[in-house]
Amino acid sequence: MKPGRLLDASGNPIALGKELGRGGEGAVFDVVGQPDAVAKVYLKPPSAQHAAKLSAMARMATPSLLKIAAWPTGTLQDPSGKVAGFTMPKVGGHEPVFKLYGPKLRLQEFPTADWRFLIHAAANAARSFSTVHAAGLVIGDVNHGNLVVGQDATVRMIDCDSFQVIQGSSTWFCEVGVGTHQPPEMQGRASYAGVVRTPNQDSFGLAVIVFQLLCIARHPFAGRYKGAGEPPSIEDAIQASRYAYSRDRPRTAMEPPPGSLPIGALTPTIQDLFEKAFAPETVRGGRPGADQWVAALGELSSDLRVCGTNGGHYYRKGLSACPWCAIENASGITLFPVVFKPGATVGVTGMAALWQEVSKVPDPPSVGRCPPPARGGPGPVFSSAGACRGWRQPEIRSVGLCGGKPSWHPRHRAARPVRSDGACHRRDCLHHPSQRPHQPPEPLPAKAGRREAGLGGAPAGLGRTTTWTGDCRDPSRSEPHQGSARPSSRRTRQAPAEAAGAAAGQAASRTTWTASP
Repeated sequence: MKPGRLLDASGNPIALGKELGRGGEGAVFDVVGQPDAVAKVYLKPPSAQHAAKLSAMARMATPSLLKIAAWPTGTLQDPSGKVAGFTMPKVGGHEPVFKLYGPKLRLQEFPTADWRFLIHAAANAARSFSTVHAAGLVIGDVNHGNLVVGQDATVRMIDCDSFQVIQGSSTWFCEVGVGTHQPPEMQGRASYAGVVRTPNQDSFGLAVIVFQLLCIARHPFAGRYKGAGEPPSIEDAIQASRYAYSRDRPRTAMEPPPGSLPIGALTPTIQDLFEKAFAPETVRGGRPGADQWVAALGELSSDLRVCGTNGGHYYRKGLSACPWCAIENASGITLFPVVFKPGATVGVTGMAALWQEVSKVPDPPSVGRCPPPARGGPGPVFSSAGACRGWRQPEIRSVGLCGGKPSWHPRHRAARPVRSDGACHRRDCLHHPSQRPHQPPEPLPAKAGRREAGLGGAPAGLGRTTTWTGDCRDPSRSEPHQGSARPSSRRTRQAPAEAAGAAAGQAASRTTWTASP
C-alpha cells in the first residue's frame, strides 16, 4: 500500500510509482517523473535525531558520493511537516555481493564471471570505500548485503542512512552491525549505540569482503580448529584474531578448511595485507586502507595466466598448476564457466560444462495461462441435415459447441443441440449439467418433446437473436467453402414464440445445431 501525500523539502508534491522493495524499516518506490530516482519511505516515522541526520546527509551529497552510493538527495515530509523518508539515486541491475562470490549463485546471476571479474569487483569495492572515507564518513555496518555489484563489476553502496555522519559539532552514530564483518574490538557488545566508529574498523570489513571475493566465499576466520575445547564461532574467532590462513598458526590454532584456495595462490603483497588486516596489533590502528587494496589488486590482475585445460580458469603466473582445476576435481563443484580447449580434458567438470551449454538455450516466450473453454464462443454451426450454416460470431451466446472438444473430431460429427447456457442437451454427454457434480442439474421444460429431448427441432428456451454469415470454413477441410446460407445475406432466427405460426418446414429450416462432441 502506498503512503499518503508526500512533499519534498521545498514543499512540492512527490508522486510515488511502483513499489520496488520492502524491508523491516521501510519500502522503496519509483518516483513519477524522475526515472533515475527512488524514494524510501519509512514504515514508522523516524526520530527527530534521525530526521536531522537525513537532512545533513542530503546537504553533504556530492557527485562522487552519488556515483558510488544510493546517497540521500532530499527529505520527504508528510503534510504535517514531519520527515517520512528521503529520495536517492536509483540503483538498478545490481545484485548483492554474496551472489558474486558464492559459486552456485555466481553461475546463475553472473554466468560469464571468471576470477578476473571477481578481482576487478574487489578493486571497485575498495574504491567505493576510499570515496566514502575521503568525504569524512564511516560506513560502520560493513556487510555483504549493503554492497551490490553490476554485470560490469561496478560496485554501489546501499542503506547509506546507517552510516556514521559527523557535521560540525553533531555526530550521528551507526548503531547497527553484522558480527561476521565487525573487527575484534566491536565483538561482544550488547549495543553499538553511542560508539564512535573509525575508518580503521571499516578496513577490517573491507578485508573480509576482498577475501571472500578472491577465495570463493570462504570466510577468513572459518577453518579447522586445532586447539582444545569446542571450535569457536566466526565471531569468537574474530574476537580472538584466529585468522585461519595466518602464518602464525601456533597462536591461532586454526588451519584452512579443505577444498579452499591455497593462500599461496595470491600474490605476496596481498598475503601481507591480509596478515596485517587480521593481526591483533592492528586493533589500535594500522590496517591496510582502501587505496592499498586497489593497488595490490591491480598488481594481481596483471599477473594472471589462462589455464591450459579450462579456458575459464585464470591463476597467478608464478604457480606451476591451476589451483581451480585441483579444487573442482576434488570437490566436483564447478567454480567458474567452463571453456574447452581443443584436445583438453576437464575431468569431472565435463558434465557441468555440458549442462552449462544446455542452460544457454533461451526459454521459449511465455504464453500465459490457458483460458477455460468458452461457452458460446465462435465456431462453425450446422443444420439438422449436417450442412454448415455459417460461422457463429463471438457475441452470440445462445448457441455453442458441446463441451470443450472440437466439433470436427471424428466422434463428434453427429448433430447435437446446445442449451442457451452452453451446456449439452444430451443427458449421456459429459457436458450435461447432470454430469457435473459441482453444478446442480437443471430440469427440462415441462413440455418435453422432440426439441427438449434432443431428437429434433430447435433447442428449448432459445429466444436470443442469432446472426449467421454465409462464408465459413469447413472443419473437415483446409479450404473455405460456401455454406447453405446465402453468401451475402444475414438471416435472423426468430424466438420460439414468434415462430409459433410459421410452417413446420420453414421452422425446421431455421433450426440450428452444432457438431456432436
